[in-house]
Amino acid sequence: MSWKATELDALLPRDVDDIVERGRALGGKDRTAALRDSIVRLETSAEPLDRLKIVLFVQTLLTFVPDGKLASAAAEPAATELSNVVVSASDPEEVKRSALSALALLLLKATELKSSTNTRIREAFTASRDSRDPEIRDFAQRTFPSDRVHTRLSGSAPSEGSRVLVIHGRDK
Repeated sequence: MSWKATELDALLPRDVDDIVERGRALGGKDRTAALRDSIVRLETSAEPLDRLKIVLFVQTLLTFVPDGKLASAAAEPAATELSNVVVSASDPEEVKRSALSALALLLLKATELKSSTNTRIREAFTASRDSRDPEIRDFAQRTFPSDRVHTRLSGSAPSEGSRVLVIHGRDK
């Protein structure tokens, strides 16, 4: 299946499940092209339901990108626009929640991000920690606690052979 720029126009009137399914069906280069088209459309769309569908589509696309493999050319505009949605005064909370989740995914998927983009993302998560919406606030606090935001965003993507040790425990 290949992606055509006009396909997003045909997808938006459809059900969210159809949009998500289309995102799952796309492969590598088509996924990147769909991501770029979706971000451009998100920048220009004002309809809240369309914005939600686009963000969910972006979230689906990002889910299937291998960690640390999303090219900067696609990641930079996506990070900027998703950050704008998160801090927007006009977007509904549901759209902001989805954009925040997509932004967290994007951080895992991007090969690298410019420092100015890292700053925008940090500002989006900082603003989210102060949100009136408890889901947004809790997600932002769990994902990027204030004492770790700078370190987490400044780090580079994991190298191909890198290993991660995850330790969890409780200390009374």
